[in-house]
Amino acid sequence: MLVELLFRAILLRILGRVFGLRWGLVSSALLFGAAHLGHCTWLAAVEIAINGGLVMGLSYMATGRLWMSVGLHTAWDFTEDSFLGVNSHNGFLLSTPAANRSDVLTGGAFGPDGSVLATIVGLLVIVLITSVRKRQLFKKAT
Repeated sequence: MLVELLFRAILLRILGRVFGLRWGLVSSALLFGAAHLGHCTWLAAVEIAINGGLVMGLSYMATGRLWMSVGLHTAWDFTEDSFLGVNSHNGFLLSTPAANRSDVLTGGAFGPDGSVLATIVGLLVIVLITSVRKRQLFKKAT
């Protein structure tokens, strides 16, 4: 919740007012990805900027409510940790990278969050959100 409050309700709104909503969204997403660089690869940080930054930011902008991005972030983390067992290694379906597979496809040691497949899913969600709410998204500051 604190992460969403900081990056969406505070940073996105401030950057949106200073640079315009599009650049505010992109800037806050890049900062969100960069905040993860201490424990992930550059590819994973880009994916996090897309899924964690753009998708969560757009969901906040589309609804004007913080609960949407909080809910999506919580659901994403729950699915990875409790269902796929990415960080906890005791999920319902255990997800471990295969040694003979590319880190680009599997996310490597960081897990599926750092894969190009997660990026594709994030881009599809971005297209969905923007196509549904295209008229309202960038008209006024959130």
